[in-house]
Amino acid sequence: RRDKVVLVKKRLVEALSERELEILRAVAAGRSNRAIAAELFLALGTVKWYLNAINTKLGVSSRTQAVAQARSLGLIP
Repeated sequence: RRDKVVLVKKRLVEALSERELEILRAVAAGRSNRAIAAELFLALGTVKWYLNAINTKLGVSSRTQAVAQARSLGLIP
C-alpha cells in the first residue's frame, strides 16, 4: 500500500506544473484569488482557470479540499 501512495504522489507532482504549485501554496497561505492575481501578475480569470485545473488534477471540488489533499500527499507544507 505504501508503494501505491508514493506512486500516486509522484504522478501528481508531475501532473501539477510549477505555476500550479505556486498558486496552490498561495491558496494554502490564505490569499484570495485577487491577491494571487496581483502577486503573480496574472488576470483574475487566469487564476480561476489554474484553480480549476488544480482541482481537477487533485480530484476535488473546492480550494479548501485542494489544500487538504495537497497537504495529505505532501505536495505542500
